[in-house]
Amino acid sequence: MVILLELKGLLQTALPMVALLISLTALIITTRNFKRKSGVYVRGTYCIVMGGPVPYVGNIVLENLKDRTVIIFEIYLKVGQNYYIKLEDFTGNPKILKPFEVFSNSYDPPDFYSCSVDRINLNKLMGYDGKRNLVLATSQGKYEVGEFINKWEPIQEHLSSNSLTVEVLPQAFEFRSVRCTLNVIFLVEIIFKDKEVEKVTIRSTDKVVNILGGFPLSKQELESKDKLQSYLVNKLAEKNVKYSKLVVHDIAKIRAQYYGDFYNYEFDAYHYNWIEYRVWGPIQTKFNDFLLFLENRQYRSSSKIGWRVFVLLLIFLINLSLYKCVANLT
Repeated sequence: MVILLELKGLLQTALPMVALLISLTALIITTRNFKRKSGVYVRGTYCIVMGGPVPYVGNIVLENLKDRTVIIFEIYLKVGQNYYIKLEDFTGNPKILKPFEVFSNSYDPPDFYSCSVDRINLNKLMGYDGKRNLVLATSQGKYEVGEFINKWEPIQEHLSSNSLTVEVLPQAFEFRSVRCTLNVIFLVEIIFKDKEVEKVTIRSTDKVVNILGGFPLSKQELESKDKLQSYLVNKLAEKNVKYSKLVVHDIAKIRAQYYGDFYNYEFDAYHYNWIEYRVWGPIQTKFNDFLLFLENRQYRSSSKIGWRVFVLLLIFLINLSLYKCVANLT
């Protein structure tokens, strides 16, 4: 009986707390849903190209983070406090950015910038010293994109936190707008009388050329581009095909010229374990940064060369000893 009374007392005490907890949870969910469906919340990023005579915006990316559409009439890049460079004009057909949708576009360089009937030079403001921001003309008025899209890249991690991070880029050869893989040895290009162009790739393992129904191939025709071209000319003449020009491109030779002296050295990727990558990598990066800092400091100061050599040797020995300790642990 006493136990039942105690349980009843505990329940009476706990029920208000549970009810309060449920109410607070419901309030939080309602508030989050209201914030998600009200107002405008767009984040974005842009890239400024500074190489040419006129700096310009190379591309932009906008991301709608609200569960509601955003109607965009115009997109500007604000430079300084009062200059707005028009990037997009959707006035006639407004851009409807759907919930959680992403909009991206690329731009070509302009000839110059104008204000009224005069030219305006924005090189300084669009440089590193100027303040810049994306501005949207929406159905709810002016909206400044205050949050940037934090795009992660391996090169950033390599330079900032872990020098063992390596970005690997697949290399692909393209010729005359045709993707040519390693087993492609020839590209046949036929220009017909009606200006229609047909491009066919030929691989070292092909037995048939897929031109006008197909022609059989043997190893003899694939020995050189001259033999292949002569063979195709004869086959097209047998079928009485009218064409303006037939060209066979030696892709293997063109690929070798394209890459030139690059990518001649090949090495096997080393498998770093967890300790080597997560522990040794950041330590090595920090020491390399510190080493670079000391080198820059020595160049800027008039210290003796002997002290500089001593510091560099000390850093190298510490670096080597730490690597041996990590290697022994693994």
